[in-house]
Amino acid sequence: MASDRAEQTAHDVIKNLRKPQITKGKILKANGYADSVSESPTIVTKTKSYQKVARPFLKRLEGLRNKIMTEMEAKDITQERFTELGRTLKDITHDIQLLSGGETERILNITFDEAFNDTEKNLGHAITSRAKRNSKE
Repeated sequence: MASDRAEQTAHDVIKNLRKPQITKGKILKANGYADSVSESPTIVTKTKSYQKVARPFLKRLEGLRNKIMTEMEAKDITQERFTELGRTLKDITHDIQLLSGGETERILNITFDEAFNDTEKNLGHAITSRAKRNSKE
């Protein structure tokens, strides 16, 4: 029974990829999963049953993304066409991430001071690393 639900969930996710108001959590609930599962979709999306349905579609999306990237590398492409392909590439990459369980966006809630301190640490590390490399030369 669980495998049938996982397969149906995959079909529903594919069908609703372009509908941002319909989340994987909502789809899981609609397919009879508990609230705890709908809050952690990877419990289902990593199952063999889900992957059996999702993987072929995912492969097609990845092939399409590769074709778009190849087209964008063409030397005689107009700016308008490049922009259009860029938008399509962004959407397809989002769909691939969504279907495969990857991140589609990351929102960090940090203060300005935390961001500034982190930047200072990274900058200090970069300067120290460069100084070490220069001293070896």
